[in-house]
Amino acid sequence: MSESIAGPGWRADVRERVAEILDERVPDVRGRVHRARVWPASTKPALLVYGYAERKEPVGQGGYQHQFAVTCSMVVKVLTEAPRAIDAEKQCEALVGQVERAILRAPELFGTAGAVLERCAGVITQLGAEQKERKAEVEATIEFQLAWSETFTVTEPETSPCGEVVFSFHDPSIPTS
Repeated sequence: MSESIAGPGWRADVRERVAEILDERVPDVRGRVHRARVWPASTKPALLVYGYAERKEPVGQGGYQHQFAVTCSMVVKVLTEAPRAIDAEKQCEALVGQVERAILRAPELFGTAGAVLERCAGVITQLGAEQKERKAEVEATIEFQLAWSETFTVTEPETSPCGEVVFSFHDPSIPTS
């Protein structure tokens, strides 16, 4: 990633791009892809996109540049509900597959031209179900371990040309002429 990225930061920018990709490429949740939301979504199915932990490990530092290998846990929550648990589970599993394919096949994330990420270091998916009074809710948490590099360049301080300095020492024990 370059330093010229606009917005609040790389992780937030990646989260925005992931949410846009999901909204475009997972038609069953179009218009119901939410960013960093902590309250429940009222209309399901829906996706919640979180940019959780980010870790920067130094890989090089010299002079006026600091280089980091960055990993970020980008989490997508899949929320579904149906009158029967089996139907909610099927819908959730189908959406999990669509989400994984949309992210892992996104050339704007992982391609060579203009990509913002270097690789996906892993994917962990967990499912959970809850039977409510008249409906079953099934949700999945898909955690993508995304990796990229960041380089920070410190502006070099201005230097001014040094003037010529002459030092003259006089030893008082030696007579001067």
